[in-house]
Amino acid sequence: MARQKFRPIIGCSHYSIGSNGQVKRLRHKAHGKRYKILPEKIIDQHINRQSVVYVNVTDDNGKIKVFSVQKLVLSTYGKPGVTYYKASDDPFNNRFDVFIEKDMYDRMKYKPFIFKKIKL
Repeated sequence: MARQKFRPIIGCSHYSIGSNGQVKRLRHKAHGKRYKILPEKIIDQHINRQSVVYVNVTDDNGKIKVFSVQKLVLSTYGKPGVTYYKASDDPFNNRFDVFIEKDMYDRMKYKPFIFKKIKL
C-alpha cells in the first residue's frame, strides 16, 4: 500500500488532510493559551444522519468549523469546477481514488454503481 500524502487545508494552517481522507492536526501552540503546545494527532471523524462524514477543526481565527471530509479531499486533491461521483457505499471510505470524474464516468464502458454525486 502506498504511503499517504498530506496536504495543508486552506484557511486552517494547523491541519492537513491525507489522500485517504484522514485529517491530521499538526504540532502547534494552542490558540489563546500562553504556553500550551498541542501534539500532532489524527482527528476523529463523525457521521451525521445523512451519512456524511465530517470533522471539527479550528481555523486561523480560532473559530471551530465543521467540514465534510469528502469535500476536503476533493478540494485539496481534485480539480476545481469538476463534478465527481463516489463509487463506494462506505461513508468512511473517502480515499481520493474512490472518486470518479464525470467526464471519465461518461466514457467508461462498464459503469460502476454510483452512490453519491459531489459538485465542487
